[in-house]
Amino acid sequence: MLTVKIIDIVDCRWSGGFMINNPQSTVVAMNGHKGRKIFLQCTIVLQGSRYHVIFSDFDQFPLPYRLENHSFVKIHYAQRQSSSCVDMPLLEPGCWCNYHWDEPIVLEQVITLKVQGGDSKDYQINQEMLYESALLYENAVYITLAGVCELPVNIGRGDCICC
Repeated sequence: MLTVKIIDIVDCRWSGGFMINNPQSTVVAMNGHKGRKIFLQCTIVLQGSRYHVIFSDFDQFPLPYRLENHSFVKIHYAQRQSSSCVDMPLLEPGCWCNYHWDEPIVLEQVITLKVQGGDSKDYQINQEMLYESALLYENAVYITLAGVCELPVNIGRGDCICC
């Protein structure tokens, strides 16, 4: 198993482990400064009796998952039990980001989503997310008094008041 780190990037963390005993092409994910995700393309080629591991930028290719935040609050996300869970990346309201597993081989492929001011839940991305498993958060509504109206003296219980 191999893990990688880009030493030229400040605060870059080690990637999750991945196998290099079969020819394949995979994505390697690392966490950078303030939860920024860094992705590399890793191609493993077998030539004779040697494996060659080739890394390249992954900017031009789509990642397998796209996370979209259609709520009005910030959402934190990370693979369950990964090192990203300590300092979870943040997805702003109305924004989206590409996603790939931090530890595709070692850890279960389950993502933890946490809403600021609310709860957190684990989801298996490849399964349909049901309404019963929705994330809940406080949605504070503030009412401002714009004016004062005169109320009748004999208001009964259940009467409607119009100003």
